Amino acid sequence: LDVTYHRPYIIHVHKRTVVTCQVKAWMDTPGIAMWLEVQYGPYVAECCGGKACLVWDNCGSHKVSSLAEIFQKINIKTENLPPNMTDQLQPMDLVVNAPPKAG
Repeated sequence: LDVTYHRPYIIHVHKRTVVTCQVKAWMDTPGIAMWLEVQYGPYVAECCGGKACLVWDNCGSHKVSSLAEIFQKINIKTENLPPNMTDQLQPMDLVVNAPPKAG
């Protein structure tokens, strides 16, 4: 049985703004794939000479073969932050995510 999941989204094609939904409000693998194919990949192709490097944390949803294939296809290299450093190296995690997690 081959099941394909399609996440609904709205896109403003000129501004590259995408609005979508996810049950738990986390960035999961389908969300990352959609972002790469709909938003970031075209941006890199048009504005960055067709290649880029994305630096991100070690989240499990980042380390799947389907995303590696997309990155290769759109010529984006990835680098991971050192493990267990998110709270020190990602400002959004410190400022936005930390207060709700604390309490």
